[in-house]
Amino acid sequence: MEFNKRCPLVDSSPHKRNFVVESATVFLSVQAEVASLIISIYIITDTPQVLNITNNEYLLQARKAIPNPLSSTVATTLSRQYRALVLELCGTLKDAGDATGAELCTNLDFVWNFCEIVFFAAHPEYPVLPYMTDWIRVNFDTSGEILPPLLNALPTLNPSEEEAFWSLAVCQVARGSTYEAALIVEHLMGVATRSSGDRLKLELLAELLAKMPVWRVGEGVQEFLTYFQGWQDEARQRINGGAFVGHEQCTLIAMVFQENININFVFKKMV
Repeated sequence: MEFNKRCPLVDSSPHKRNFVVESATVFLSVQAEVASLIISIYIITDTPQVLNITNNEYLLQARKAIPNPLSSTVATTLSRQYRALVLELCGTLKDAGDATGAELCTNLDFVWNFCEIVFFAAHPEYPVLPYMTDWIRVNFDTSGEILPPLLNALPTLNPSEEEAFWSLAVCQVARGSTYEAALIVEHLMGVATRSSGDRLKLELLAELLAKMPVWRVGEGVQEFLTYFQGWQDEARQRINGGAFVGHEQCTLIAMVFQENININFVFKKMV
């Protein structure tokens, strides 16, 4: 009873008790994987006999020698199994009208997913950024709610609607979703009152956004950096060449492509 008071996920509800049982199974699987690896080393090396120590002493030494015995693949798989249980419980609690419990599960998944990316899923020899941009997209991208009513307003936009378009484009660029930002800029090209000069600036910006290199897991890092540097040089040349002169929004977004840009400055100007 005392434990139930301390843990809001544990009470007489069958679905919460089921969650505790199934999640415990996942954590037991983690223990089993670790124990299996240590025992395998124990059998192969026959270390206790060689060192003339007890089995328990050897197991303690083995744990110290192998601080991270689980492979990233196994750890990620088990972590995702646990998160699937959390999300399932979250959906059940929402359907049952338990907003507090559902929010707790949502927050747990939010933090757990972040830790999963940083400690398990991200390959130690590759950048973590692609994993993090996907996490940001899942948790913070509101374009699905904001964009539809704006698209319905085309081909004419009032100043506040156009400002909302540009704010959304800036957010997508800041998240690294430049392809999605390019699509937003292309929508803005279709505004009926757009001058031919502004339309050309938007076209150049959309092209630049759409072709920004995106690193994929498994690619050579140095090769990607070479492609990205070439793309960044092209962006800088367009800015310095005056491709976006006279159009504040295009200029501000293009400035993000330059090194040492203060993204807070861009947000203050655009949002």
